[in-house]
Amino acid sequence: MSVQDQIILNVELLRNPSKDTRKRAAENLAGFGSKSVISLIPLLDDKDWIVRYRAAEALGMIADDRSISPLLACLRDEKDHVRYMSAKSLGEFGIPEIGIALIPLLKDENDYVRKITAASIKKSGSPTATEEIRKALSVERDPAVAEKFREILSE
Repeated sequence: MSVQDQIILNVELLRNPSKDTRKRAAENLAGFGSKSVISLIPLLDDKDWIVRYRAAEALGMIADDRSISPLLACLRDEKDHVRYMSAKSLGEFGIPEIGIALIPLLKDENDYVRKITAASIKKSGSPTATEEIRKALSVERDPAVAEKFREILSE
């Protein structure tokens, strides 16, 4: 089976009812590296949020620059899981400008999104990361999120 055929098969497996199968498919697609990026990017617009989530996950593992803009667009996804994985994946790039683009998600309605966003901003190397996380901490009402912000700030 060719690499392209394996990519196609794993893209189809992202729709499998089994969570473990979908996770393995995303990992397999990431294993193909940049060869699978052009097959994954269109999935960020799929009607099924689970497919969008796993595509964002695989793209983060690959960290190919072609996926930055599409992942940034997913930060506005209606589904919190997709925003979470997009923020997490963008943190893998280690680019300060991405950290700046993530700042609005420090106010996301979902606590998990806020936590991973702070971690990704810190990973980005943004010169304003610490300041932005401190600002978010000063208004954070969820104790678990506030604790995560403090942990990130102490790293």
